[in-house]
Amino acid sequence: MEEKHGELCKTITQLKSRLKTPLQEIEAIEEQLAPLYQQERKLHEKSVIVKGERVLGEADSIELKECVAQINKCLRQQKAIEKEHKDDFKRLKKYLKEEKRIRGKDKVYRIDTELDQIMTCFKMSFVNLCSLFLTNCMDHEKFELLTLFESIFQLGGDSFFSDGKKTIELERNPKEPKLMDKLEKGLRVLNTMDIHDLDGRFVQFDM
Repeated sequence: MEEKHGELCKTITQLKSRLKTPLQEIEAIEEQLAPLYQQERKLHEKSVIVKGERVLGEADSIELKECVAQINKCLRQQKAIEKEHKDDFKRLKKYLKEEKRIRGKDKVYRIDTELDQIMTCFKMSFVNLCSLFLTNCMDHEKFELLTLFESIFQLGGDSFFSDGKKTIELERNPKEPKLMDKLEKGLRVLNTMDIHDLDGRFVQFDM
């Protein structure tokens, strides 16, 4: 993609160099158009619409017609310049559109890559926390992540606050009594690690 983008930029530069004089002429016309468009807009804002027609005072109406005439004159000059170099301008517009598309695609790719990197950091942090919990709290138990999710992390429960402390109370799964006993012992160890939430409250786990 980078190679194709580089070739496109090179071609665009060559075309702009070839069209240097007509592009300068068009730029000069656009500089003339800017204040004319601004004048036209202000006159439109002063008008009122009556039965679908724009109504202006006589002086403003004359000024608007003159302004529109000058705008159309500039646009005709611009079209005439482009017509003299029709093929080159057509190619330039085509390549500029393609360059913009590739640039946008590259931006999306870079954003996706950065998001993947961020998510990888979160995933690795989560895996490390799981490993820490199993090693320090569950007496080096060996569980796959899927088992941890299905048997522990998906347990129902509730949380409540009291005396500046947050208590998270998990519901036992009667179908896995041995695992629940191990988990209860593990939570007791976890509670000795002095865990606090973002608001500085001590977090306690119960079953």
